[in-house]
Amino acid sequence: MKHILSKLFNDETLTQEDIDKVVRWTVQNIIPPSMIAAFIYAITKKGANTDELTWLTTAIRSYATNLELSGNIVDSCGTGADHSQSFNISTAASIVAAAAGAKVIKQTNSCITSRTGSSEFIHYLKLPLCTTKEEAQQQFNTHNIAFVHSPKFNKFAGIINPIRQELGMRSVFNFIGPMINPAFPNAQLIGVCDHQMIDKIVQVLKNIGVKRAMVVNGVNPVLDEISVCSDTHVFELNNDEIKEYYLKPSDFGIRYSEINALLGATPLYNANLVTDIFNGKIKDAKVDIIAFNAGAMLYLNGLCKNLSDGIVLSYSTINNGKAAEKLLNLQIKEFAAN
Repeated sequence: MKHILSKLFNDETLTQEDIDKVVRWTVQNIIPPSMIAAFIYAITKKGANTDELTWLTTAIRSYATNLELSGNIVDSCGTGADHSQSFNISTAASIVAAAAGAKVIKQTNSCITSRTGSSEFIHYLKLPLCTTKEEAQQQFNTHNIAFVHSPKFNKFAGIINPIRQELGMRSVFNFIGPMINPAFPNAQLIGVCDHQMIDKIVQVLKNIGVKRAMVVNGVNPVLDEISVCSDTHVFELNNDEIKEYYLKPSDFGIRYSEINALLGATPLYNANLVTDIFNGKIKDAKVDIIAFNAGAMLYLNGLCKNLSDGIVLSYSTINNGKAAEKLLNLQIKEFAAN
């Protein structure tokens, strides 16, 4: 392990064997937390190339509890660390997409570089957070959506996440996190906080066999979502073909907004906020950005032939009450009554 750390501190590229060893030794509890922390810091400081990212992702996925679900499954997940303090957009968009008919496995995690992690948000929305394969399969089969807490479905993630929380820094694992969904979805919307990483992430998705994906970065201000505050830089993967372009909100009839209109706060605040959005009490840029991102999920999932149709369907799903109905049906009844 010292040899691998020395290579990183000397800006040398790791081999696949190096990476396989680190992941395996971590899962087997062979190396102490101090060395894991050193590895997280060193590979982040050096910067991982596409091969290293692919090998890390592949090695970590090999320790996943595979959900083995059928159908075209889609996930929307951001890397975090964009410092926008926005509410939990991708989770809200996932509920809308499911309400519109998509099959969704939403990977969640506790806060590491943001104020409110998706797992805490799910808790305060009074939704079931799945921690076992059986729970996830039951929720998915009943509701076409399940929220899976990532550390419970991947041995490596379960070990390094507390260390990442202690470090409190953006690391290479922010970018890998969205790619270790235990359902191995064939369609993914991934928001990235660093525009220099989006081309690498889409190439990794191609390398690991994902069929449809949009890797997105709101450019100014930086947002790890499809943005309504600026144009969004996109790399889209469609069956091994990759194309690059920019999305403009105005091209879809969406008004540009200030980032302050998207601010969230505590998990409870964000949960109440999204509930009010779905119940029609809030009609502003928050609705727009949810519909924009849910529309991309519906497009990637194949339910809509293009992004425009996906956005229209997402707005309709919010405005006609289907998103609120889906949220109510998902809520744990005895929990929601308290």
